[in-house]
Amino acid sequence: MTNLGLLDCDTHCYEPRAASTPYLPSEFADRAILPARNGKGDEVILVGNRVAVFNSESGLGFDMAYRPGSLKEMLRQMGSGNPDETYEPEPIRPEYLQRAPRLEVMARQGVEKTVLYPAGMALAAEHYCDDTEALYANLRSFNRWYDEEWGFDRDGTIYAVGVLSLRDLVVARPSAIVRDFMIPEPVAVGVLTPQDEVAQVVARYNLLAVPVVGDDGQLEGIVTVDDAIDTVLPTAWKRRLPKLFSRAGN
Repeated sequence: MTNLGLLDCDTHCYEPRAASTPYLPSEFADRAILPARNGKGDEVILVGNRVAVFNSESGLGFDMAYRPGSLKEMLRQMGSGNPDETYEPEPIRPEYLQRAPRLEVMARQGVEKTVLYPAGMALAAEHYCDDTEALYANLRSFNRWYDEEWGFDRDGTIYAVGVLSLRDLVVARPSAIVRDFMIPEPVAVGVLTPQDEVAQVVARYNLLAVPVVGDDGQLEGIVTVDDAIDTVLPTAWKRRLPKLFSRAGN
C-alpha cells in the first residue's frame, strides 16, 4: 500500500503591504491597492480614492493575526456579548508571509502538499475597485507576485490559487464550453431568509458574497461578507474590536 502524506486543501497566506504593486504598470499607480495613513494616523487600505475596510475595520492590519487553534475561544468570547472579554491576536508569524518558513512548518507537521489561497487584498479587490482596467491591472500584478513568492505549482509542494477575472473568462479560447465548468446549482439565499441564516451560509461556504434570489430563481441582489458579519456581531464587540486589537499591537 502506498504511504500517502497529508494534503492540506484549505489554507491561506497573509499578504504583505505591497502584494498588489510589484508588477503594476506605472499608469495605474494612482489606482493601486495599497496601505496609507488617514488623518488620524491609522493605517488603512486605499483602492484608488476609496477606503477598503476588509483589513482595517477589525484592527488587525498587516502585523497581527488570530492565534492558531483559537477560533472557538474567539467566537465564544465574541458571542458572549461581554465587552470585557480578553481575547487578543498575536504578531504575525513568518510562515504566514513567506514560502521558506511555511515549508519548514509543513515538514514538522508532516504535511506533504498544500493548496494555498490568497487573503483579503486579492479577494476583496472587486468590491472596492470600480475602475475595470485598474482592477484587472491590480489582479494581474498580484498574480505575478503570488506565483513568484509562493508558486502556482512549485516543486509539487505548494499550489497557490490565482485570481481569475470575468474578463479572463470572456477572452478564453472560443472552444471552451461553459457547461463543463459551470456550477448548475450555485449557493444562494432567498429574499426572506433570516439574517443569521445568511451569515451561516457565508461562513459555511467561505463566501465573499452570496446571491439573493426570488421565488423564480432570478437574481435580486447580493449580501457581502461584511454585511453578514455585521448582523451577528454584538454591538459591544463592534465598538471594542478596533481598540482591542490596536492595544494588542502596541
